[in-house]
Amino acid sequence: MCESHRPFDKIVLYNGDERNFRVRLHVWRATEFERAHQHRFSFTAHMLQGQYHHVLYDRAGAGNVPEPPKDARKHMDPDHADRVPDADLTRIQPVLEYEMKAGDSYTLHHDALHATLVSAQTVSLILRGPAEKDVAFVANLDEGGVYWRFGRRDEGEERIRAKRLTREALDGVIADLRSRGITA
Repeated sequence: MCESHRPFDKIVLYNGDERNFRVRLHVWRATEFERAHQHRFSFTAHMLQGQYHHVLYDRAGAGNVPEPPKDARKHMDPDHADRVPDADLTRIQPVLEYEMKAGDSYTLHHDALHATLVSAQTVSLILRGPAEKDVAFVANLDEGGVYWRFGRRDEGEERIRAKRLTREALDGVIADLRSRGITA
């Protein structure tokens, strides 16, 4: 269940499906600005190392983003963003911006809309609650595109395989975390 995404790796430390929660590490390899997005679940994040700039958006501004189209699974990443003609993304405006650093924590509701500018070498501990919805949207406010995030059970095997963290890559992440004093 560990995954590798373009800017960071997700390391699952505990999968409590029977209790509807998961504990994981997010290990950022590069500086990255995430687009305004929601999550399918509420979560708490605790910063172990590094920092990021956190932006919360006015949720009401996203109220006119439609439900995902029937072919939304074709639009599951930034390279295949959907231009949603009915979505006025200019209404999505930041309402709060602040810096997160090692030792800081925050909790985010699944309906919240946020973005982060994450510094390279940032590590956060995530306590993820149960999925509250099947899909969450991501908005590229600069270019106007929207794409969708689905849970693992709704992703195709090809996509699951493509983002799976190999054992070799996981060993590399663990070695890196040890060298930084995050794990023993």
